[in-house]
Amino acid sequence: MKPTITKEQADALYAQKLANYEEYILSAACRGDFEGTPLGALDIMTLAAALVNGYEVEKTPEEKVRELYNQHRHEAACSFTDEGTNLSLGKAFGIKEASKVFGVDVEGWDEFDNV
Repeated sequence: MKPTITKEQADALYAQKLANYEEYILSAACRGDFEGTPLGALDIMTLAAALVNGYEVEKTPEEKVRELYNQHRHEAACSFTDEGTNLSLGKAFGIKEASKVFGVDVEGWDEFDNV
């Protein structure tokens, strides 16, 4: 099973692999060499699973909002009724407006200004 880790942890793990320290990563983690770094926040079992099975990178809030917005835009495009289309477009618009209130800047909003 692939664990989900943050982007910062994925970047740090990638940097360790680039430096050819892959075989030493677990022993370094056991010694506490990564304390105060993104890799130091991972427990040893999650780190081992990431090394063996690969990992998924946690989505940012912007990516999560964009995904939800796109889901409702897609539902509107695929709706066979005016009511379904309006409901989905209303949800998409609400997500867009709420994201602005919370300061979540999602790239690409401008292409849907007519929503």
